[in-house]
Amino acid sequence: WRVFECVHNLHHITWNCAVRRANVFSQSLGLALTSYLACISDARRIASTWPEMWKRHGFLVSYEGLLSAVGKELGMIEDASVAIAMLRMVRVAFVSDSGQRLPTSVAVPSSPYLRWVDISTSGEGSNRQFLVQIGVDNHFYQQRIPPALQNGATVQFFPILWEVGVDIRQWGAHNAKNMQQQMNNRGNDDSDQAEQQQQAAAAAAAQGGGILDDDDDDDTGDIPDDDVLVALNYEALRKINVYTYAVNPQNVPAQTIQAAMQQVFAPNYAEMANPSASADARQQQASQDLLPVHPSLSLLHSHIISSAGKMNHSILDEAATIAQQLGGGGLVFCKSGKDRTAMHLTYKQAQFAARL
Repeated sequence: WRVFECVHNLHHITWNCAVRRANVFSQSLGLALTSYLACISDARRIASTWPEMWKRHGFLVSYEGLLSAVGKELGMIEDASVAIAMLRMVRVAFVSDSGQRLPTSVAVPSSPYLRWVDISTSGEGSNRQFLVQIGVDNHFYQQRIPPALQNGATVQFFPILWEVGVDIRQWGAHNAKNMQQQMNNRGNDDSDQAEQQQQAAAAAAAQGGGILDDDDDDDTGDIPDDDVLVALNYEALRKINVYTYAVNPQNVPAQTIQAAMQQVFAPNYAEMANPSASADARQQQASQDLLPVHPSLSLLHSHIISSAGKMNHSILDEAATIAQQLGGGGLVFCKSGKDRTAMHLTYKQAQFAARL
């Protein structure tokens, strides 16, 4: 009976994880496709060499997350990380609509240019691949789809996730942690300790609740995992670093860049290369295999290095600028898509208007 119960629990957890992955993956895929189609509609990008770059290296999709590493939002970060990583399995192809749809396709009645969308799969497990075929109006296909993306050419997504906790809880978590470190480092001065304890208490109170934005209901008392945000941003830096080298090699051999690109999307790459090595040895091998930071990413690298223990909004700002320079698309999200997302988009619109 105990074995039966354990097997039942395993199947229950496996099913819940599968449903959860399917839900979040469908959302991330819809956003990535929208971003890609928006870039296809940009005449300046289509007239440049970016379509050929997308075909060769993939379409860069930069997700800018504003979630804090505490409570339910930490779980949302985990969901987003998995869903966005799964986008690497997706390839997109444009098909000229001749009036005959694929049997499994879904019509797009609200668009004057898109006729249908079809998603097919191949492989299993980590080898699974998704092919998204988009049926396009024949006239639009001939006039607006660049030659590099015609005749069955596919473009693979190159997804990246950046995270900077932007709310009162993340601020409180950072300040409480920093105050505690200062109290430990400054010795036994009673007056200083009393003042710092008051500041730490105020930060902790802010962390637990108070002036929150969207749906601040049930995360009070949770312990923040600040290391998650730093780790995610370092991972994103390694990925965009490889993509930047692919676009601008800086005299680095193409074979080295291709090997590094495979490595950043394979978390257990070093373990597969040398299964008998220790964990420290595999980590050292992985760090040696990765490319050095590209010169154009030095400012972004410095922002990430200095981000421990504070909300460094410059990470998202610089990452978005670089993604645009690399011909990619950018997406912003938070917990509910209201307050934080709206303010961030308003900031981006102000930046855009200031450049005019």
